[in-house]
Amino acid sequence: MKPLLVLLACSALLMLSAQDPLSSPAFDEAQLRIEAERDLALLRLGTQYRSALERGMDRAINLGNLDLFTALEAENKRFQEAPGIPNPVEAPDALLRIQETYLQQEIQILRKYYSGYLKAAGSLNLQLQQQEKKKVQDGDVEGAMALRTQREELSTSESVMDAQEFLANHAPEEAATRRINPVGLRPPSYLSDMEVSKHKVGYGSMGLGEEMGYENRKVRVDGEDVEHAISLHPPAKGKAFAEFELGKRYTQLEGKIGLNQSAVKRMQSPALFRVYGDGEELWVSEPFHNDEKAKAFKVNIRGVDVLRLEIQSTGANGSAHTVYIDPKVR
Repeated sequence: MKPLLVLLACSALLMLSAQDPLSSPAFDEAQLRIEAERDLALLRLGTQYRSALERGMDRAINLGNLDLFTALEAENKRFQEAPGIPNPVEAPDALLRIQETYLQQEIQILRKYYSGYLKAAGSLNLQLQQQEKKKVQDGDVEGAMALRTQREELSTSESVMDAQEFLANHAPEEAATRRINPVGLRPPSYLSDMEVSKHKVGYGSMGLGEEMGYENRKVRVDGEDVEHAISLHPPAKGKAFAEFELGKRYTQLEGKIGLNQSAVKRMQSPALFRVYGDGEELWVSEPFHNDEKAKAFKVNIRGVDVLRLEIQSTGANGSAHTVYIDPKVR
């Protein structure tokens, strides 16, 4: 219980700044509201905790237990001077039970607070995404890239990461396997929304999202438009790749591999798809031919710092319009 108590003592004092440069009026308003709700709930909880300590002191007197009374009195004084649960050392069981009750209630309050913050951040992210799409439609590439950068900064901001970490570490027992997944924020995260640290292609440019990266083509596989693709056209008998610095924050990569409809029955040579983690091959596909449908894949990336997606042409690279379809990490 000790590490958890220390963490909660720190978490209770955490305030997320309302001066976020990526914020909007609606986001600021939502953030201030959930912070006010949190502070009021913690204040009420503190009052309940002090009342519980005082009731315990009365019972200790009735029982003639001077040691328990002294411990409860000292904790009551400490809490009034510096609210927050201490790291108890040889505290009486009665005090530990009171503290445990406070602890569980504080977790519920902070869980509600962080969930509300992520919901507001997710709404802001969707707003930025809509603005980005409008910029793309208007042909404003520079404006669209600026908005994508803002979305990336938002999803990797310290505030969002702290909230996700808290919720992951303090999930309700009955929902221990439930994923914390606010709309548009990590985890999980589409790789097409993340910064590419290094890449190489054999034709055109790397395509992210809906773009193939060459010939003004959009990504469409098996009759469906794709919004979160990574398009890598390999050179003849060579490899194209894209690398992402994950910082060992994820455990699983999943998605599909496939061929854009522009190259169905036209790609000259089979392609191989590979996934590397810190230079080690983690997964490789069977040779992918020009008449095949998209295939799903899933790879364990626990502990991976640098993730690399690779596509190899096994011969001539004509119409090698190969794509990773909606690859995302959790």
